[in-house]
Amino acid sequence: MKAAQIIPLLIGSSGLTAVAAAIFNAILQRGKLKAEASSIISEAAGGLVTNYMNDNVRLRSENAELLAEKKALEDKVDRLTKALADLTEYSARLAKAFQTGGSFDERPPKIVEF
Repeated sequence: MKAAQIIPLLIGSSGLTAVAAAIFNAILQRGKLKAEASSIISEAAGGLVTNYMNDNVRLRSENAELLAEKKALEDKVDRLTKALADLTEYSARLAKAFQTGGSFDERPPKIVEF
């Protein structure tokens, strides 16, 4: 091969090499961008999961507190209901004794603290 034939071949090869390098570089960059995007998405998802877990712990704690408060209020309602029933019965006996002129030595029911 003569030099005149080799130079265009080398130039053509280097041109082809440059194009191949550009394609190869684009493929690598594309993969790098996909990896970066995946990393960003993974971090965001991890952050969401952490937030949801923290919210879940907080809400469970608040729920336990509210259930305890509900139980305390139900117990208070039960005590008040019993006290009201006791006072109603006492009042009925007192009224009957008053109407019949009978004696009434019964002490009123003990009022519990609420």
